[in-house]
Amino acid sequence: MKRITLIATLLLLPLQILLAQQEFEYKKTASASGAKKGKVTLDVPAGVLQVTADAASLVETQVKYSKAEWLPVFTSNDSKTAPEYSFRQKEMSGNNSKNTKNEWNVNLSKTTPLDLHIKMGAGETKLDLQNSNINKLTLNAGAASCDINLRGSKINDLDVNVGVGELNLDLRGNWDHDVDVDVAGGIGDVTIRIPKGTGARIKSSGLGSREMAGLQKEGNSYVNAALGKSRHTINISVAGGLGSVTVLQD
Repeated sequence: MKRITLIATLLLLPLQILLAQQEFEYKKTASASGAKKGKVTLDVPAGVLQVTADAASLVETQVKYSKAEWLPVFTSNDSKTAPEYSFRQKEMSGNNSKNTKNEWNVNLSKTTPLDLHIKMGAGETKLDLQNSNINKLTLNAGAASCDINLRGSKINDLDVNVGVGELNLDLRGNWDHDVDVDVAGGIGDVTIRIPKGTGARIKSSGLGSREMAGLQKEGNSYVNAALGKSRHTINISVAGGLGSVTVLQD
């Protein structure tokens, strides 16, 4: 009897392995034809999100996931000149296994001005938007590590809220316009890199430590030497919560 049970178990193993390795893939490309501007919304309950911006289309989305019910839902408006595209997943259940996968790769238009809105529940977020045409970026993350590169981009309005996790924000480069940045960090470290050649004013609050490398205290703000000398200004408001805030100049 034990031998029969063993044989049955061995026969079932390939099926169990196959189910454990099961993977689904979702792909969607939305054209930028006729679009003068656009808006993209991404809602990811948990997983890994990587966003770049060098596509010919308005948005190219690829998602690899391990449960059929995690299929992203795509919606859009009917506008040709100002399209709004949304990609959302339902709240996940049964995502405790290390074998589950939910990996998003999103490539945005290189030329069309865009507003980008992201809701990230838990996981890892990497936004490589250097030299992009993103005008406005909103990121709300629950428990996530976030790396955002906006060097040389067209961003003018940035709003980032991270509940638990580390945030690295790169604002270096030569800016040809003003930028308003609002960062709220809960529990975790916030690191912001700014250029020496563009004026910057930083207002910081929170219970954690602060490091403002090369900046001078001016009232309730910290400023760099380029403020008032450069044509444009980076205005940053950062609330560190219980984590540290570090601002570096390069």
